[in-house]
Amino acid sequence: MNGADAFDGEGASSQSNSLAGSLTVTVIDVKGNGNLVVQGDKTLKLNQGDEFVHISGVIRPADIATNNTVTSDKLADARISYS
Repeated sequence: MNGADAFDGEGASSQSNSLAGSLTVTVIDVKGNGNLVVQGDKTLKLNQGDEFVHISGVIRPADIATNNTVTSDKLADARISYS
């Protein structure tokens, strides 16, 4: 009885995502140090179906711009989901 096995393979994987837009959040808690715990949701109804965005995290009041906005790179403990 004789036997032989051979395997020759290659693989590659790449993924890239981008999400841009604005979302209103609500302050749901204020930490002892003054930082704000925020969260917000947005549902978009489009021709191909519904899209849902959720964001939550912690922001420092010092990072709130004069136009009352905060960029996502200033969001600590960020949880952002898109489906």
